[in-house]
Amino acid sequence: MFQLINLNRKRYLPLFLLLGLLLLPGTSYGFKQVKKSITLDVKGATLESVIGIIKKQTGCFFIYDVNVINEVKNLTIKVSDGQIGEVLDLCLKGTGLKYSIDGNTVTILKSTPVTKSTQKRESIKGFVFDNNKQPLPGVAILLMGTRKGVVSDEKGVFEIEIEDKTASVLEFRFVGMKTKIISVSSITNWNIVMEEDAAILE
Repeated sequence: MFQLINLNRKRYLPLFLLLGLLLLPGTSYGFKQVKKSITLDVKGATLESVIGIIKKQTGCFFIYDVNVINEVKNLTIKVSDGQIGEVLDLCLKGTGLKYSIDGNTVTILKSTPVTKSTQKRESIKGFVFDNNKQPLPGVAILLMGTRKGVVSDEKGVFEIEIEDKTASVLEFRFVGMKTKIISVSSITNWNIVMEEDAAILE
């Protein structure tokens, strides 16, 4: 059975304050001083084994998913008196993992990939003309590789939203005209001139 002890609050208050300071993250009051520099020379090692070496040399505490860490193998690293960030950069390079350091705690997580929903969208506005500089209404402008498309208005004006300028390609279609395919990254002047397709007209 547990016995409740009635403590004198005033008497033990300094002790409680001291214990609170000792338990604060990233502080050291009489405890073993953490060694920050790391010396490492491994070949074909797993990330888990390297983390074990770092823990012994720094006293840091690591938080990670074992299944994720076990995917990283065949590490060859040689560092002399390096900082923990420098060593972790070498360990995690090209793995899709990232780390954060808070006091003496290191957390390793999977990086969040950039998706279409998080990419910066951009709107392209332009004009479509024929050889005589007359506006072409009803031209179909399609974003290739998607189902997205718009149609030019009565003044030949169009506007379409894209998600990745470097990889986007637009296709211009109009009856009696040659289909025009344009890479978005290769053009800055969006005054599009469409040519007549003689074969279709004949």
